[in-house]
Amino acid sequence: MNKNQTGAIGTALAVALGFIAIIGAAVAFFVINWISAANYAGPMEEQIIAAYDQNRNVLSSYYTSIQTQVQVPEMARDDLIKVIEASTKGTFGPDGSKQVFLAVQKVIPEVPQDLYKQIQRIDEAKRNEFQLSQTVLIEKRRSYKSEMSLVVRGFFIKLAGFPKIDLNKYDIVTDAKTERAFETKQQEVMQLRAPTAPAPK
Repeated sequence: MNKNQTGAIGTALAVALGFIAIIGAAVAFFVINWISAANYAGPMEEQIIAAYDQNRNVLSSYYTSIQTQVQVPEMARDDLIKVIEASTKGTFGPDGSKQVFLAVQKVIPEVPQDLYKQIQRIDEAKRNEFQLSQTVLIEKRRSYKSEMSLVVRGFFIKLAGFPKIDLNKYDIVTDAKTERAFETKQQEVMQLRAPTAPAPK
């Protein structure tokens, strides 16, 4: 075997090894990114589900706390729940606790003044707790969607079979009036009591 043949074999071997190295690097890149995406997406979806369940837990605690304090009769209970739901969903706006006070007074007019104050304290605390749990859920969904929108990361997340949950199912709590305000770009004035008729002259 002459030097030319030896050189040609050496060159061919170097090219083959280089090709194998490139293929190996590509496979390693693919496998590492696939595993990384799956290891991210799986736990993130579990966190979103857990955050949603925590929202339900806080909301249930909200209802129970106020109902336990008030011990309302059967007839007033449903009306009181509607008041709490409106407060929870932000329908009463930033001054919600005072509005809840008026609404509860309308539903249960015979409740003592000190109990109203207790309801206000519970309402403020539970509204803040619920708002925080809603914010956590929003941030987790935002983070997950942001990762899925990335070119490489999003490709591997989808390739790994995610999302495996319907993200729309794990949305925050809102109500029809709020949705309508965003659609029309107009905020309706909330009326807790029916307008009183003018006094006869």
